[in-house]
Amino acid sequence: MIGCLVLMIYFEFDAGQPPHEPGQSPYQLLGYLTGGTLLHGPVTAARLLGVMAAWEDKVIGRHTVQWDAMVTPLCDKLSAEMGAARFTREFGIGKAMPVEDIVELAEVVVRPPAAPGAEQDTNSLAPSPTSPASATPPGGPSPAGLTPREVEVLRLVAAGLTNAQAAEQLSVTPRTINAHLTSIYSKIGVTSRAGAICFAVDHGLT
Repeated sequence: MIGCLVLMIYFEFDAGQPPHEPGQSPYQLLGYLTGGTLLHGPVTAARLLGVMAAWEDKVIGRHTVQWDAMVTPLCDKLSAEMGAARFTREFGIGKAMPVEDIVELAEVVVRPPAAPGAEQDTNSLAPSPTSPASATPPGGPSPAGLTPREVEVLRLVAAGLTNAQAAEQLSVTPRTINAHLTSIYSKIGVTSRAGAICFAVDHGLT
């Protein structure tokens, strides 16, 4: 997994940047640190760094020399550009991501960047606060231990959307939606779409 995370970081922070000087290793620096731009905006970048931090904390238990040399400067620059409070919030979201959301983040990173002038600091992992699918369930924590993303998917399904339509709404693949539904069914103890819809209605998620 660490190899995939490193590649995601280099893709986001270095892909499309000016070529490195002759003889210079591409791993010595990242284009973003030398005046380049982010491919998908600061939200994606901050959450990606949060995912990497969570991996190091869990597997190694401390930050490595590579982290200090490569990731700390990225965090410092992003924090200065985004504002410390916003960076900390998005970084924290990345650290808390379950595996299925990390997969979605990877899908964002490999997706072609938005056209020039388009909004780039939002993505499928940061739904609009006015979207019904992103509303927080009343009464506090999500029922049955559902993640915020699973609640979003369940709301869309309960609204009558197909897997393909829900995938388009959330800018992910139908396969990702299917994986979410498998997890949802297991957590809420149902075996069908109808059962999931009944659960959503009973818990005020519609």
